[in-house]
Amino acid sequence: MAMLLIVEDDAEIREPLVDVLRGEGYEVETAANGLEAITRLQNPGAVPNLILLDLMMPVMDGWHFRAEQLKHPAIASIPVVVLSGAADVRTEATALGAVSYVSKPYKLDALLSVVQRSCPAPIAGASDEGLQRSPSAKKAPRVERDDTDESLRVERKKVDAELTQRRISVEEDSDAVVQMARDKADGVLQTARGQADQRTLESNQPSVRIREAVSREREKEDEILEEERAVADGQLERDRDERTRALKELHRLEREATDEHLVVERARSDAALLSRDDFLAMVSHDLRNMLGGIALNAAMIVKETSEHDGAKTILRNAEGIQRFTARMNRLIGDLVDVASIDAGKLMVAAEVGDASRLVAESAEAFQPSADAKGVSLNVEVAKDSLLARFDHERVLQVLANLLSNAIKFT
Repeated sequence: MAMLLIVEDDAEIREPLVDVLRGEGYEVETAANGLEAITRLQNPGAVPNLILLDLMMPVMDGWHFRAEQLKHPAIASIPVVVLSGAADVRTEATALGAVSYVSKPYKLDALLSVVQRSCPAPIAGASDEGLQRSPSAKKAPRVERDDTDESLRVERKKVDAELTQRRISVEEDSDAVVQMARDKADGVLQTARGQADQRTLESNQPSVRIREAVSREREKEDEILEEERAVADGQLERDRDERTRALKELHRLEREATDEHLVVERARSDAALLSRDDFLAMVSHDLRNMLGGIALNAAMIVKETSEHDGAKTILRNAEGIQRFTARMNRLIGDLVDVASIDAGKLMVAAEVGDASRLVAESAEAFQPSADAKGVSLNVEVAKDSLLARFDHERVLQVLANLLSNAIKFT
């Protein structure tokens, strides 16, 4: 007889699973956490053919259990099926090297199908690479932040170019004003000298020696003037360079302060997002565990209830419980998806499935609501299976929203 080991911390989920699987002819052992399961596997005795592993558990969670399992050759080859209410359960199962997964709350047919398909198939090529992961190890999305950083770099580059152009323009205008003043001063000086020479000629006739002396004196004055202007120009250039360096340093310090503030705010935002995501993950896990218990018990009622007249009401009520459980699970999925969309990491897991059955399943879930409002809800689908590749939960989500709004506003 094939043996299964169920590693699940919630007894109200674990015990119905035991009843269902024993009813299918399996021998079933249980463990309430990963550490208990490792201890159980290392003790002498029968080795299970398949492990059904919950992920979020106290003492030792599913990720650490799987890492420990793969360290021991004697138990490393035991195949694992992941049981989880996480939105990205498929990704988790792949990362853990599991042979398959079952989403919470369980659908009995899907659970039994996975168990029957996976047992006793051995796991192949398992390794502990990438296993050190837990719900709190999430990383904040980089795409939007990379876009923001790139935009910031582009804007800063543009501002720098504009400031440089403005500084050059101001300096050119300043140089033009200085040159204009100097040209005017030179003109006034030349006029004054010309008038002085004219008066000297009219008053008396200066000797050649006197004229040469005046000319030498003026040349010396012009040289001194040029030197003073050169010194002034050098000082002006040094002052401009100093102001430019000071402004660049001030600009750099301001940007460093801005960047530091941005890093602090992003870290605070990351912490808030991670806290929110961890809280949502824990709440959704606990809610799905409870829904899983309801769904399993309802499935057992449906399975064990015969079709005689006295049991039809029980059967109908149990099926109603299953439908409402599915709708509650989708509502939890919607809440988790909001956080995933905000974080930019909404998971889509496309698999081959029956599109006709999906449409019928959606209609069945909303038939009681339609009947209560007196709305006729009819489904026309192909008689044969219509196989397509799609994400079952995502498309079901879309159809559920469409049907809910259609019934609400009709």
